[in-house]
Amino acid sequence: MFEASGANAVDIAAAQMAAWAVFENAGIDPWVAAAAAFRQEGEIGDVSPEKADADVWRDAYEQAKRAIYRNAGDAPFDTDLRLIREPTQVSAEN
Repeated sequence: MFEASGANAVDIAAAQMAAWAVFENAGIDPWVAAAAAFRQEGEIGDVSPEKADADVWRDAYEQAKRAIYRNAGDAPFDTDLRLIREPTQVSAEN
């Protein structure tokens, strides 16, 4: 999920599609990329064997920001790219 305070649904959708395209083009699961980036935070230098995965996360975020600014102009949005799990539906059937 991409969040940008003050952005409308069309802007958010454009940002999310841009980020998703990065993950698809890299052939990496967004959860893997996010976890790698999280683990890499705080490390000194880029010596992590997961650097490529973490870089995909950062690239997805940059592409999402570019998409929203292309759509909405140069509005100074506060942006964030986050992963969320969609709630699963529970069936009443056994």
